[in-house]
Amino acid sequence: MLCKVEVANSIEPYPLPNHPPQKGISGLEKIHMIKYHTEKERRIFGIDMKTKEETTRDTLVEFAARGW
Repeated sequence: MLCKVEVANSIEPYPLPNHPPQKGISGLEKIHMIKYHTEKERRIFGIDMKTKEETTRDTLVEFAARGW
């Protein structure tokens, strides 16, 4: 499982042209990797959760659209 920075760096094409991907960031540690099971939300509420990759991509695209 990738950490958030690794997920952001893996997005192609990178959505923030003014901010290059952060490579080789030191001090990042994967301390707790939590996996949530979303079957109950899907069954009861009919909610389809987005993946970490989809959420990160959508967030970065929104940042770029706002000029960040």
